[in-house]
Amino acid sequence: MRSLTAGLDNTGHSCIVSELPIEDYDVHRDGPPARIDIFNLAQTPPSAPVSTHAAYHDTGLAPGQMSICVLQMPAGVEPPVHYTDTLNLHVIVAGRVEVVLDDGPHLLDMGDTLILPPVDHGWRAGPNGCTQIIMNLGTARRP
Repeated sequence: MRSLTAGLDNTGHSCIVSELPIEDYDVHRDGPPARIDIFNLAQTPPSAPVSTHAAYHDTGLAPGQMSICVLQMPAGVEPPVHYTDTLNLHVIVAGRVEVVLDDGPHLLDMGDTLILPPVDHGWRAGPNGCTQIIMNLGTARRP
């Protein structure tokens, strides 16, 4: 398993800015639980960059509002590239999906997580579809 964090490169294009491998500990072992911190938020998330070239998708969330949903994508579904005014945490619970950023596609398998700020992105569901749990946190609106 791993946790990817998307962001912007120095030219304003969406990309993966970090990747954290997550060791799959045996939960049947003796000993304490294993905790791996994948993301901490110390301030209000920033708004979407002005340099976006994708269409806006309105989630209906005001800054500071949060929603949690389960998204089930059938095999081969490929929504168009877009951006939102949300900071998202995606957890892949079944199947696989590619997140498509300006730097190309990045495959997410079951157990992987993705921290997705308000940057241009698209999706491409795998051959068996994909189920994700998504936490959306409303950010400041783009100026």
